[in-house]
Amino acid sequence: YPLTRDRTLVQAITDAGGYTDFAKTTQIKIIRGEQVEVYDGQRIERMKDKDPLIKPGDIIVVPRRIFL
Repeated sequence: YPLTRDRTLVQAITDAGGYTDFAKTTQIKIIRGEQVEVYDGQRIERMKDKDPLIKPGDIIVVPRRIFL
């Protein structure tokens, strides 16, 4: 999804339709060039961790859980 204004990780995920039922929300990856950062979406939503700013060109990966 193209960025039209400043967005945080949680805002970008919300813009994309939110998490699926199978999302592993504790292992969200932001890939920025060669750099990969992993974030815990549950901690961010509970305001225990900072919600990082997404930059143009970032790739967000929310892996799939194996079990429900």
